[in-house]
Amino acid sequence: MATSIEAKIVNALLAEFATVTLPAGVKVAQPNVTFTPDGTNPYVRLSIAKNTPKGFISGDREPIRMGFLLAVVCWPVGQGIVKPSELAGTIRDVFKFNTKVNREGIELRVSDEPAVKSDMQAAGYVEIPVVIPWAQYP
Repeated sequence: MATSIEAKIVNALLAEFATVTLPAGVKVAQPNVTFTPDGTNPYVRLSIAKNTPKGFISGDREPIRMGFLLAVVCWPVGQGIVKPSELAGTIRDVFKFNTKVNREGIELRVSDEPAVKSDMQAAGYVEIPVVIPWAQYP
């Protein structure tokens, strides 16, 4: 179990992502965990970004921590755009605005509507980023 608030945030976001119903065969590439795409199967690549915490005027409370979870749907080239778009929408639905994530003894909230961004062509994959903003209030 994590002890620092930073590690608890990471654990909470990854655990909540694990609740997403993925299509058969879709793997998840977690941050700093060895993963090699095979070029034929779709996957979702996760990253967690943390912004500068926002303090309080009184100075005697923990700051509001915030950032975003980036879930990039990676789909093999040549298989169309509908299925990866559907998965991106499913991820967005799980993390809809104001969703509360209660794990690790903390509460996170999805602080704004998640954004499904434009698809981009990469080497062997079409990528669709889903940007999920979060905040953790003390």
